[in-house]
Amino acid sequence: MDPFGETNGKKNRILKNWSSFAQAKGCALKWTWNDVPHPRQEDGHSCGVHVLMFAQALLEGKGFVDGYASVDIYPS
Repeated sequence: MDPFGETNGKKNRILKNWSSFAQAKGCALKWTWNDVPHPRQEDGHSCGVHVLMFAQALLEGKGFVDGYASVDIYPS
């Protein structure tokens, strides 16, 4: 998950690098990129909070979008 979002070119480079790394470790599965809607990070320092909120929503069985919102991280 990248809360800032990425260009398609960068996504393809990341996927290629990850696939090469996994293959070198003995994992010959075919990897694909899957974009899921999620709240976007609004600054350059709250990535850890976003990851934790995303993980909590996932563990609680909530959807990627309705699991948490930016307002939960950046209260008024």
